[in-house]
Amino acid sequence: MTERAAKQLASQLVPQTPAAGVQPAQPADPKITMVREALGFLSRQHPAYLTLWAVLISLGACMWFGGQYVVNTAIPAHLASIKQGYKELWDKHMEDKQQTERQHREHMDQIVHEMQHSNQLLDSLVRELVLQVRARDHAASGSSEKQKGGGQ
Repeated sequence: MTERAAKQLASQLVPQTPAAGVQPAQPADPKITMVREALGFLSRQHPAYLTLWAVLISLGACMWFGGQYVVNTAIPAHLASIKQGYKELWDKHMEDKQQTERQHREHMDQIVHEMQHSNQLLDSLVRELVLQVRARDHAASGSSEKQKGGGQ
Protein backbone atom coordinates (compact mmCIF):
# COMPACT_ATOMS: atom_id res chain seq x y z
CA MET A 1 0.00 0.00 0.00
CA THR A 2 1.41 3.38 -0.90
CA GLU A 3 1.75 6.20 1.56
CA ARG A 4 -0.91 8.22 -0.23
CA ALA A 5 -3.41 5.32 -0.07
CA ALA A 6 -2.63 4.81 3.62
CA LYS A 7 -3.29 8.50 4.37
CA GLN A 8 -6.53 8.37 2.41
CA LEU A 9 -7.67 5.26 4.31
CA ALA A 10 -6.71 6.85 7.63
CA SER A 11 -8.58 10.03 6.76
CA GLN A 12 -11.68 7.98 6.01
CA LEU A 13 -11.45 6.03 9.26
CA VAL A 14 -10.34 8.80 11.63
CA PRO A 15 -13.32 11.04 12.35
CA GLN A 16 -13.17 14.54 10.94
CA THR A 17 -14.16 17.26 13.34
CA PRO A 18 -17.25 18.98 12.03
CA ALA A 19 -17.18 22.67 11.42
CA ALA A 20 -18.36 24.88 14.25
CA GLY A 21 -22.08 24.61 14.76
CA VAL A 22 -22.51 21.68 12.36
CA GLN A 23 -23.81 18.47 13.83
CA PRO A 24 -22.88 15.13 12.31
CA ALA A 25 -25.68 13.55 10.31
CA GLN A 26 -25.73 10.36 12.40
CA PRO A 27 -24.26 9.56 15.77
CA ALA A 28 -21.15 7.36 15.44
CA ASP A 29 -21.51 3.66 16.16
CA PRO A 30 -19.51 2.82 19.34
CA LYS A 31 -17.79 -0.11 17.61
CA ILE A 32 -16.72 2.04 14.68
CA THR A 33 -15.52 4.72 17.09
CA MET A 34 -13.47 2.15 18.98
CA VAL A 35 -11.89 0.84 15.76
CA ARG A 36 -11.10 4.40 14.62
CA GLU A 37 -9.47 5.20 17.95
CA ALA A 38 -7.43 1.99 17.84
CA LEU A 39 -6.28 2.71 14.27
CA GLY A 40 -5.41 6.28 15.24
CA PHE A 41 -3.40 5.00 18.21
CA LEU A 42 -1.60 2.44 16.07
CA SER A 43 -0.84 4.96 13.33
CA ARG A 44 1.01 7.13 15.87
CA GLN A 45 3.17 4.24 17.13
CA HIS A 46 6.63 3.11 16.11
CA PRO A 47 6.68 0.37 13.41
CA ALA A 48 8.16 -2.08 15.94
CA TYR A 49 5.04 -1.66 18.07
CA LEU A 50 2.88 -2.22 15.02
CA THR A 51 4.74 -5.46 14.33
CA LEU A 52 4.37 -6.48 17.97
CA TRP A 53 0.63 -5.73 17.87
CA ALA A 54 0.26 -7.72 14.64
CA VAL A 55 2.12 -10.66 16.16
CA LEU A 56 0.03 -10.54 19.34
CA ILE A 57 -3.23 -10.33 17.42
CA SER A 58 -2.14 -13.19 15.15
CA LEU A 59 -1.06 -15.26 18.13
CA GLY A 60 -4.37 -14.61 19.86
CA ALA A 61 -6.28 -15.62 16.75
CA CYS A 62 -4.19 -18.78 16.40
CA MET A 63 -4.77 -19.65 20.04
CA TRP A 64 -8.50 -19.04 19.72
CA PHE A 65 -8.84 -21.12 16.54
CA GLY A 66 -6.50 -23.75 17.99
CA GLY A 67 -8.59 -23.88 21.14
CA GLN A 68 -11.72 -24.26 19.07
CA TYR A 69 -10.07 -27.11 17.16
CA VAL A 70 -8.97 -28.82 20.37
CA VAL A 71 -12.37 -28.46 22.04
CA ASN A 72 -14.50 -29.30 19.02
CA THR A 73 -12.38 -31.85 17.17
CA ALA A 74 -9.30 -33.17 18.94
CA ILE A 75 -10.81 -33.93 22.35
CA PRO A 76 -13.91 -35.73 21.00
CA ALA A 77 -11.71 -37.73 18.62
CA HIS A 78 -9.35 -38.64 21.48
CA LEU A 79 -12.26 -39.63 23.71
CA ALA A 80 -13.71 -41.74 20.90
CA SER A 81 -10.37 -43.53 20.47
CA ILE A 82 -10.17 -44.14 24.24
CA LYS A 83 -13.73 -45.50 24.22
CA GLN A 84 -12.87 -47.75 21.25
CA GLY A 85 -9.75 -48.96 23.07
CA TYR A 86 -11.74 -49.85 26.19
CA LYS A 87 -14.37 -51.57 24.04
CA GLU A 88 -11.66 -53.66 22.36
CA LEU A 89 -10.16 -54.52 25.77
CA TRP A 90 -13.60 -55.53 27.08
CA ASP A 91 -14.31 -57.64 24.00
CA LYS A 92 -10.90 -59.34 24.36
CA HIS A 93 -11.57 -59.95 28.06
CA MET A 94 -14.97 -61.50 27.33
CA GLU A 95 -13.50 -63.65 24.54
CA ASP A 96 -10.70 -64.84 26.86
CA LYS A 97 -13.25 -65.54 29.60
CA GLN A 98 -15.42 -67.61 27.24
CA GLN A 99 -12.37 -69.48 25.97
CA THR A 100 -11.25 -70.21 29.55
CA GLU A 101 -14.74 -71.45 30.47
CA ARG A 102 -14.82 -73.64 27.34
CA GLN A 103 -11.39 -75.09 28.16
CA HIS A 104 -12.51 -75.72 31.75
CA ARG A 105 -15.67 -77.52 30.56
CA GLU A 106 -13.63 -79.61 28.11
CA HIS A 107 -11.16 -80.49 30.88
CA MET A 108 -13.99 -81.43 33.25
CA ASP A 109 -15.63 -83.53 30.51
CA GLN A 110 -12.30 -85.29 29.96
CA ILE A 111 -11.96 -85.98 33.70
CA VAL A 112 -15.53 -87.35 33.85
CA HIS A 113 -14.83 -89.55 30.81
CA GLU A 114 -11.61 -90.86 32.40
CA MET A 115 -13.43 -91.56 35.68
CA GLN A 116 -16.18 -93.45 33.84
CA HIS A 117 -13.55 -95.46 31.99
CA SER A 118 -11.74 -96.15 35.30
CA ASN A 119 -15.03 -97.26 36.88
CA GLN A 120 -15.65 -99.64 33.97
CA LEU A 121 -12.15 -101.06 34.36
CA LEU A 122 -12.65 -101.44 38.11
CA ASP A 123 -16.04 -103.13 37.57
CA SER A 124 -14.56 -105.62 35.11
CA LEU A 125 -11.57 -106.21 37.45
CA VAL A 126 -13.90 -106.84 40.42
CA ARG A 127 -16.02 -109.23 38.31
CA GLU A 128 -12.90 -111.08 37.22
CA LEU A 129 -11.66 -111.29 40.83
CA VAL A 130 -15.06 -112.53 42.02
CA LEU A 131 -15.04 -115.20 39.31
CA GLN A 132 -11.52 -116.25 40.26
CA VAL A 133 -12.37 -116.37 43.98
CA ARG A 134 -15.48 -118.45 43.25
CA ALA A 135 -13.50 -120.73 40.99
CA ARG A 136 -10.81 -121.10 43.64
CA ASP A 137 -13.41 -121.71 46.36
CA HIS A 138 -15.19 -124.20 44.13
CA ALA A 139 -11.93 -125.93 43.32
CA ALA A 140 -10.95 -125.92 46.98
CA SER A 141 -14.30 -127.31 48.09
CA GLY A 142 -14.06 -130.05 45.42
CA SER A 143 -10.58 -131.11 46.47
CA SER A 144 -11.51 -131.12 50.15
CA GLU A 145 -14.45 -133.40 49.37
CA LYS A 146 -12.11 -135.69 47.45
CA GLN A 147 -9.77 -135.73 50.39
CA LYS A 148 -12.64 -136.48 52.72
CA GLY A 149 -14.06 -139.07 50.39
CA GLY A 150 -10.70 -140.65 49.51
CA GLY A 151 -9.64 -140.96 53.11
CA GLN A 152 -12.64 -143.08 54.18
